[in-house]
Amino acid sequence: MKKLFSIFLALTLSVGLWAIDNVKYIDAAGVEQTANGVTEITNASTTLSGGWYVVYGADVQTGTLICQGAVNLILADGAKLTATGKGEPDSTPGIRVTGDGNSLTIYGQTNQSGQLEANGGYWAAGIGGGDCESGSNITINGGNVTANGGEFAAGIGGGDSNEGFNITINGGNVTATGINGGAGIGGGAFGSGFNITINGGTVTANREKDASCIGGGYNADGSNIRVATTLLLKADGNNPPTEEIEHGDGDIAGKLAGKRYATIVSILPFRDAALAAINAAVGDVTNENIMYFITPSKKNIEAATTTNAINTIKEKALADLQNIFAIYDAGKTDAFGTLSEKQNGPALIVTDK
Repeated sequence: MKKLFSIFLALTLSVGLWAIDNVKYIDAAGVEQTANGVTEITNASTTLSGGWYVVYGADVQTGTLICQGAVNLILADGAKLTATGKGEPDSTPGIRVTGDGNSLTIYGQTNQSGQLEANGGYWAAGIGGGDCESGSNITINGGNVTANGGEFAAGIGGGDSNEGFNITINGGNVTATGINGGAGIGGGAFGSGFNITINGGTVTANREKDASCIGGGYNADGSNIRVATTLLLKADGNNPPTEEIEHGDGDIAGKLAGKRYATIVSILPFRDAALAAINAAVGDVTNENIMYFITPSKKNIEAATTTNAINTIKEKALADLQNIFAIYDAGKTDAFGTLSEKQNGPALIVTDK
């Protein structure tokens, strides 16, 4: 009887006591969803079989977490998980995601305050492969994720001498650091990095030396690397940007080759700043014709996919508003009669009639 109880206790500690229903998470589109049959991760967790998992504790610390099948991980608001791989001779990653049929998708909750820190052992990635293992099929939709590679390994992607691929970031705050030949996101030393897509969130990728911040590790190439937000290249985290790469540039692997540090930032702050500037310029004016004009400008900013487009629309709208107010102040209100007819245009030049 004691033996059976001991086995039961070990099993419940390794995978959580029992399944939890109605666990909220934010999906890739930013919409709140509910997962059922969710297992809580504890300090004793090791293997994550396909299914849903959640971190609730404020200081959950594990060894290597091994993903088998399609694993979905929810970082609950206020929770923190630290997964640390082993050093030599085992050389395991913080979270092992490698091989066909295995994947990891990370979600946050409403406040996006949940944290994950994944630390790779020697020659192993923070999230991805161990020594001489590839890291692949990794998606981050939210939360605060920090991934530190071990020696010669990527932060997110391949271990030493192997590839990192099929990595997608849709949201959250992600910091990935490769060490001594490993890419921040991509391949370990001598490993390529490819099929890497960043659609949103705030992402910082850094490599210590002799690799690309995003792409291939030392002496290896990157390919099919795409961003749908703004990417700022820097010498390091404290320096101003040396180059800005906008959405629409296609595969940017060549621009990232050998670069040390990149920060990819969501364009949402640019949108918010542009809308705030327009709203401030309009002030308390409630003239219906002015609002007819400004509404399409706001809609165009919301639909814009680059900071350049947002700033162009903002500057045009502010210039046109100045023109409108000049006419308004001069008492030449006849010009406003044409504004409502052109409300669907992206911009409007008002001339003194």
